[in-house]
Amino acid sequence: MKKVSVLFVAAVLTANVATGQFSVGGKDVRIGARAGVNFTKYVGSDAYLLLEQDVEGSWGFGVSVEDTKSKMAFKPGIQLGAVANVALSEVLSFQPGLLLSQMGLKTVTSLILEDQRGGDFEVKTTVSQTLNYIQMPLNFQYKNNYGNQVLWLQAGPYVGLGVGTSSKIKTSVTDGGKKETDSDSATASFDDLGLNVLDFGVGLGIGLEIMGMIQVGVVSNLGITNLAEKVSLKNKGLFLTTTYFFGK
Repeated sequence: MKKVSVLFVAAVLTANVATGQFSVGGKDVRIGARAGVNFTKYVGSDAYLLLEQDVEGSWGFGVSVEDTKSKMAFKPGIQLGAVANVALSEVLSFQPGLLLSQMGLKTVTSLILEDQRGGDFEVKTTVSQTLNYIQMPLNFQYKNNYGNQVLWLQAGPYVGLGVGTSSKIKTSVTDGGKKETDSDSATASFDDLGLNVLDFGVGLGIGLEIMGMIQVGVVSNLGITNLAEKVSLKNKGLFLTTTYFFGK
């Protein structure tokens, strides 16, 4: 009889987990799947070093630099993974997650060059670097009803484990209306680039809950640890996310 009872409880628990909703210590827990788009770049007092280039003067062969422009842009990436919603009260919950999240940056440099004939041509170089992390956000989320809408606010720390990097360089030359393009790509480990494997930071988010099952929102993350030793560079990101919670 005791064996039958244990098997019954195990079957019920397995069924609840399979539906994405169960209880732990009297707290209701729901499992969700998350997907999102990341827009990231690096910030810090050394960020300007990524844009500095000694390109003034003559390049030889009768070519000289007339003008140069550099900018840092947000790099798009993705995030995919699972989150849990642990109800602490009717309005407060704890949301840990386990995500594959892409951080990084993009820089664009344009050079206006003059050849010995007095003609101008442009060399544009775009460098994109992607840092792949297994990221664990640990957010506390507050929800409140506003008419027919449920607004949520969240805040909490995160930790990321770097699992690999990739980079791509694209160069285009425009001369007299003709454009030629070349590109190259490479992969490397965090150790190969001298980057810290661990990334710690904090995040803030706001969004809406729809039908008690779907959460859409905007989340901003800011790293508090530098990407490398003796360099003031940190991850910064803006994320657009959608989470579907199973069970209800």
